[in-house]
Amino acid sequence: LDLLMVKFDRTHTHRVNFDDFIQLCVVLQTLTAAFRDKDTDRDGIITVGYEEYLTMVFTSNI
Repeated sequence: LDLLMVKFDRTHTHRVNFDDFIQLCVVLQTLTAAFRDKDTDRDGIITVGYEEYLTMVFTSNI
């Protein structure tokens, strides 16, 4: 979550405005869903190649 805070804290004041918070939540939900699709045994670990990783990120519409 720290990484998302850095990305969405546009003023560098350790705060996220409401609109950015909503966008942050959507991004987190989208990436979590993409991860869960690959985590078939639900152990919190996936193995993907670089190209597949890029496909996951770029098709997540973030």
